Amino acid sequence: MSNRSQDKRPLTVIIVGGGIAGLTLANALQHAPADITFVILEARDSLASRLGAGIALVPNGSRVLDQLGVYADLEPGFDPIVDTGLIDIQGRPLLPERTDGAKLLGIRMSYPLALVQRSTLLHSLERHLRPGKGGHVLTGKRVDTIKQDDAGVTVYCTDGSSYQGDIVVGADGVRSKVRQEMWRASEEEGIGNIDVNKERKAMTAEYLCLFGVSGPVPGLGPGTSDDTWVQDLTVVAYSGERGKVFWFVYARMDRVYEAHEMPRFSAADAAAFAQKHLDVPLRPGGAVRFADVWKAREVETMLPLEEAHFEHWTAGRVVCLGDSVHKMTPHSGGGGMLCIETAAALANALCQLAAETNCSNLSKPKDSNGQGASKSPKRPTLSQIEAALRGYETGPHNLHRRAIENIKASGDLGRLSALRTLAQRLLVPYLVPVSLDTRVDLFCDMAVGAPCIDYLPIPPRSTKGTMLFNPSHGMGKHESRWKRAFVALPLVFLAVGFMKVVTGLLPVDNIRQVLDSGVYHPENGGASVNLVPGIYGISLVDNLSRIHNLEAVVAREKAFFLMLSFFADYGVWYVILLIESARRANYFSILAPAVVWGSAQTWGIAYVASFYRFLHYVLSPVSKFDALDMRLTDRTYTQIVLPAVAAAHYAVYLTGYLGPEPYRQIAGHLWMLFPLFLSLGQNVAVRFVLKPSTVSLDRLYSPTRDMPVIRWTILTLVAFSAAVWQYTLWCHDQPSIACVFVPALPISSGAELSLEAAYVELLKWDWAGFGASHFIWIALFAWDLKAAGMARVSWLVLGLCAAGVTAVGGPGAFLGLAWLYREEILAKRRHKDAVGPKTC
Repeated sequence: MSNRSQDKRPLTVIIVGGGIAGLTLANALQHAPADITFVILEARDSLASRLGAGIALVPNGSRVLDQLGVYADLEPGFDPIVDTGLIDIQGRPLLPERTDGAKLLGIRMSYPLALVQRSTLLHSLERHLRPGKGGHVLTGKRVDTIKQDDAGVTVYCTDGSSYQGDIVVGADGVRSKVRQEMWRASEEEGIGNIDVNKERKAMTAEYLCLFGVSGPVPGLGPGTSDDTWVQDLTVVAYSGERGKVFWFVYARMDRVYEAHEMPRFSAADAAAFAQKHLDVPLRPGGAVRFADVWKAREVETMLPLEEAHFEHWTAGRVVCLGDSVHKMTPHSGGGGMLCIETAAALANALCQLAAETNCSNLSKPKDSNGQGASKSPKRPTLSQIEAALRGYETGPHNLHRRAIENIKASGDLGRLSALRTLAQRLLVPYLVPVSLDTRVDLFCDMAVGAPCIDYLPIPPRSTKGTMLFNPSHGMGKHESRWKRAFVALPLVFLAVGFMKVVTGLLPVDNIRQVLDSGVYHPENGGASVNLVPGIYGISLVDNLSRIHNLEAVVAREKAFFLMLSFFADYGVWYVILLIESARRANYFSILAPAVVWGSAQTWGIAYVASFYRFLHYVLSPVSKFDALDMRLTDRTYTQIVLPAVAAAHYAVYLTGYLGPEPYRQIAGHLWMLFPLFLSLGQNVAVRFVLKPSTVSLDRLYSPTRDMPVIRWTILTLVAFSAAVWQYTLWCHDQPSIACVFVPALPISSGAELSLEAAYVELLKWDWAGFGASHFIWIALFAWDLKAAGMARVSWLVLGLCAAGVTAVGGPGAFLGLAWLYREEILAKRRHKDAVGPKTC
């Protein structure tokens, strides 16, 4: 056994490039519980180059650095960003006040947004490399060519030296020599099956950036960031490590450049560019200008901002990572962190390869002089290496998709901040003030599903935020909306089916005849009713409300108990609609304007509810609530939902059914527009009457603060709905309860029925469709929660509970309690794949 093991040799990795990606990989490999040796070949004479100035620390990279012990070195030296301002070229604020969105990032994911000098991070990564633990670093080693075959791979340097190993890793940046050699091998030797011509066109640049580091600048306090957005220009300044100011001036170039024609800028070019923009304000009124930052500069560089995603990251024994295969603009601050996470993913793949091939640590990489040669030539086979590298590139972390989405998100943010289009220039002043946390959401989406080093312990710190890391969520892993739409198609079928029924049943001629006469004559010979023609003085609105009023008059005579139960259930539904509209996760979605959905009830409640619920399901995957504060509603708004609905819906509706004439008809006209009156009343109360909103603090420190109000509101209406249901069951005036609610089959035509009979059938179908959509909607969400491991009750138990609640309390009570159950789960439980304390 011992003789066989000594015939083995370690997996030998040659890392080309001693930047962030290369050093992160080296640090990860030296901790691997498998036999791996490495050498870093760096072209420069020093690892800690001044090029690059500042780098943003974002949670996806910070967690990996924490695993490596590097983050603890960095944290004492920086001030986390907690305060952000945004102004235009005139120095006018685009935000009503400075936002603390960056603080939310730290609370959600346990690692704050911060900036450090690139050299500081490189020094720390280098210090954590331990001599004798698997590898060493060589500087002044510029790669010339790379040769690979079935036996191994050799890297030849321009100084005449060469290095042999099993795998070459290209971590040599945007102008990667390793990538070029990978393409050459594909073209000349057929390794990798790469469309090289296509890959060479993948990199472009539309913007340039002058960036640098300055000493402390009066007026730019610690932990602050300031943006100035101008057409085709963006200036950003962060106060970060030890009071230094990290600044970026982005500008659109005269055209889009391809890789072969990428411009280069001299120090004179940078100075001339800076002079043009010295007057750009960084603080309101020009209290601080770019000139102040430029005057205090310590280092500056101007470069084109390349954007690229290459389709092939590996070929044979060669693999690339970091900027060599995915280059993004720095607008989102995620480029360096994406390099770190891909380095972690590659380390996982290499560790697994070494473990599966049973390598043992007997040698170091062999140079041209034979130093460190293995006693045995035995290595992992080429096919094993190719399989491992394919796993890195196309494995469960979906790195390609993550890279594409990161690149696009950063580019989109850059073009937005440069007011690239006319629409952006017109809308940004209005949209930015109400979308304060959008950039934080972007950071979180980038970070939540990022890979880490699988064989190192998860840092306890990373499990304590209000948004846990989750390898199945985030960029590159979003659930398909098309798939969710397909699953929710029963709601669409229900809506379409209801509209078909309405079209056939609606007694258009009879309605027109009655409205034209202005008098309703009951079929049973009862007293005629003079119809109130309208109360709004607006022809279109009055005509619509007259139709609803006639429906209410007929229903009072022929379907009193059906309508009584229907209106009670509708109140539960509309309160849920209002709460959903106030949810942080639904800001800027089609679900937000509750007044629009409420006003659309004239199309038929079953139709509108089914269509809304279809969209709600499509737009509300469980991953949308990974951050606990995304479930949160504005408590100031939510606490007046119950009294507002009681006044605008319940009181008006009851007056319409129980009040004397003509008030009951006036109430009928009013009820049709109750969503509008309710919305206006709520907004007036929230803005001018009630205490200021606490949602900005609740999202940070109390993301479940609204739950007591929500519970009280829903349970109150559930109790009322159940009481009305019981009253209907015991006091109805029909031969059976089925006669009250169940529509007749087969469906008759409206022309075959009297006005009253047609209206009653319409109401029954509306009630039935409305109730059916309750059960479909709740079943869909139960499916989601069970798939996420958040609902642990069996389908049998859920079904029995649904049947029991419906039998006792009716469909409205079921809807309210089931929705509240989901709300409780979202507030208290985490996804099964979330990396929390119990999973570490």
